[in-house]
Amino acid sequence: MRVIVKNKKGFTLVELLATIAILAILVVFVVPRVYDLLKRGEDETFILQEKEVLDAAVLYIEDYCKSPISSGYTCKLQYEITDEGFIVYFGTLKLKTIVDAGYIGSVSFKNKPCTDKSYIVVNSKYDEVNKKLVLDETRDTKAYLKCINSDDDNSPFVSKKYSEDEFNAAK
Repeated sequence: MRVIVKNKKGFTLVELLATIAILAILVVFVVPRVYDLLKRGEDETFILQEKEVLDAAVLYIEDYCKSPISSGYTCKLQYEITDEGFIVYFGTLKLKTIVDAGYIGSVSFKNKPCTDKSYIVVNSKYDEVNKKLVLDETRDTKAYLKCINSDDDNSPFVSKKYSEDEFNAAK
């Protein structure tokens, strides 16, 4: 007489369903956190680039506006003298200008380089009533970057300091 021995290979349906349920719960909690970390990393990268652009813009203003290193150059930024006697420069400066002058290397966002249309808004704030950029009264130079990384002027990324409408009003 033969005895039939069952060979138990594989998993039961219950074991498979339990494993899938555990994996689904992990995905629900882990994936959003990983996405948030990646998003925060992109934002922090751009903020660091923006600080580098600020430093480069300040150096450029020092060399070409406040104490020009060549007599043949005129500063294209506007300026005003505050009540305390400080000269404050404001306006827009093309990113290409400070890159070509050697103050900073190329700037990119999401692995796409900022094109020649990219620009920096220096020491300005947005006047909601008149819908335009005006002089920021603080003594510290500030600069905010709009990285245009495609041929059209509707690039999605703008510095966190201003909205897209406020940057478009600066042109």
